[in-house]
Amino acid sequence: MKCRKILARVHRWLALPLGGLFALTAASGALLVFGPEIDRALNPHLFRATPGAEVGFDRACAAVQRIFPERAIGRIDAPAMPRTGGVYVVRLTGDPATLVHVDPGTGAILGARREGESLVGWLAAVHIRLAAGEVGERIVGFGGLLLLTVIATGCGLWWTGRKTLAQGLRIRRGRGRFLFHYDLHKLVGIASAPLLAMIVLMGVFLTFEALADAVIYGLFGTTPPPRPAPASLWVEPNRTATVPLELLRRVAEQQAVPGATTVNLTLPQEPGDPAVVRLKYPDSPLPNGRCYVHLDPSSGWILRVEDEREFTRAERLRRSWPYPLHIGVYGGGPMRALHVLVGLAPAVLLGTGLVIRRQRTRSRRAAAWAQRGLGMNIENREVEILNRERRE
Repeated sequence: MKCRKILARVHRWLALPLGGLFALTAASGALLVFGPEIDRALNPHLFRATPGAEVGFDRACAAVQRIFPERAIGRIDAPAMPRTGGVYVVRLTGDPATLVHVDPGTGAILGARREGESLVGWLAAVHIRLAAGEVGERIVGFGGLLLLTVIATGCGLWWTGRKTLAQGLRIRRGRGRFLFHYDLHKLVGIASAPLLAMIVLMGVFLTFEALADAVIYGLFGTTPPPRPAPASLWVEPNRTATVPLELLRRVAEQQAVPGATTVNLTLPQEPGDPAVVRLKYPDSPLPNGRCYVHLDPSSGWILRVEDEREFTRAERLRRSWPYPLHIGVYGGGPMRALHVLVGLAPAVLLGTGLVIRRQRTRSRRAAAWAQRGLGMNIENREVEILNRERRE
């Protein structure tokens, strides 16, 4: 059983030192699955929308500019965007950016806050980059690769053959603390492994885009499509933006991508920059869709259209599916709830793993004392398990 010993060592050497990282990123991600709902529950005053016709992008931005005349607007999120909770959210540029919530029915300012200062914003910063910038993001990404190794070695250790399959799916009660945590560790690990591995892999793809390109396009025997020329090449740089934002929105929805709904509009920040409208089809797997329309802000001319329905199968898998698979929106509420449970599994596995490690250490010490004839009191069941594992 030399191979099994190697698997056990790799599993322990990675899981015990890095278990805290795995549990932290997974638990924060589990809470973020219902992040928009949590944010609305904690800050209801920011999401009080008056029923009726929407005032439109232009009036919403004008209301914000009256309160923040010296700040530039970078983007406006439409009420249809899932995380906006039915209101306009105007993003003012800066470090950090400021998010201003606007009532879509009246155009009144509901409130403003810095990006990331909410509980959900903090959880996102921890989950994505450990609240440590780009370095933290890389640590999380490489941690995901190591977690995949831990999952694989754990599955290898769990499998002991068909005849003993049932033993890996039971929890023995009333037979000591060690056996309870040992069985719980195995059961939670194998039950969560398939979905957890998929969630982690998608997270790795979101962090390391070059790796995602190589793997996904490689599966289809193709290469990533070439990057299109910047839309700014066709913008008239000497003309000021005079086209109303609502007109840009209608051009995108009615002419460029019929059948899709606008989720946000990014405003040009420099002369020659295009305005970019992001849209979502009703059947898009992404919460915010993957359609982009680049427009000349001074004329409303369509410069470039990126329509996800025109993606190849490889492009659709690469660009439209990793994020939904990571957060669980592809299966509605039940799947999101399952993602939450699986996201909490690493914390349970860390706790049970530490108990197992502690009990094994005590058993080894007790066995050593017993061999010397000093008669230390130990549980025979734990020694038997330890001896059996040594023989294997």
